[in-house]
Amino acid sequence: MKQLGLVLVLMLVLCTLAIAACGGDGEEAIPAATQTPAATEISGGTAAPFSEAEAGLFDNFKFKMEYSSTDGSSGTYEYWGKDGKWKVDISGQVGGQGYQQIMMDDGECAYIYTPASNKATRYPSGSMMAAHGLAYMETLETTYNDYASEGALQAYCDEDPGCLSFAKRGTETIAGHKCDIWECVLTDGTNKVWVATDTGWPLKIETTSGGVTMTMEHTELDMNPNIPDSVFQIPPGVNITDSDTHMPGGVGG
Repeated sequence: MKQLGLVLVLMLVLCTLAIAACGGDGEEAIPAATQTPAATEISGGTAAPFSEAEAGLFDNFKFKMEYSSTDGSSGTYEYWGKDGKWKVDISGQVGGQGYQQIMMDDGECAYIYTPASNKATRYPSGSMMAAHGLAYMETLETTYNDYASEGALQAYCDEDPGCLSFAKRGTETIAGHKCDIWECVLTDGTNKVWVATDTGWPLKIETTSGGVTMTMEHTELDMNPNIPDSVFQIPPGVNITDSDTHMPGGVGG
């Protein structure tokens, strides 16, 4: 089902971020290329949106998510965005192994930084090597502009034989934002999405398949934070290495 697939894209991004963060002892993790989901046209016209707001990224924002799975993996993801700069701090447990990795882009250079080893690798701004940091945010922006409507989700359920039912299951407040809860019952599991009525963002996602339940939930969400520029700077004393492969000649300094 397309709607389930879109939610699973978000889940996959989170899992991939965690795996990339386990790249090991300050060495750069090699991420797969990210791809923006294509917009899908809905037959029969545009459905009424959940609210007047559309899902999308603001000029300045800050949010924090908690991810957990009944398979034992868990993680915390913190994001900052300001005037084209961004930063993501990822930490948690995968397969019993702890990890933390920070990816950021200050508008001039991109970095992958591992605090445990006090090492960072520097790339050109916009480098795909640090693209995992943007992957979740880009997926939010593109995917939910196209799918944040009851009519669109219902249409996808109607088209897919694997979808048994689709319905609203009430409302709940997540991270201070009122959300509509939408549940899709599938032949192989269930999928629930809590969509903020003011922003259109999915603030909680819970999917169960094959006996495993994965949950992603925003615990903080600020659409107009005061973020100091220092947030997008590597701490003093970190051993920074230019990536010669991606930065011919290196970056001065």
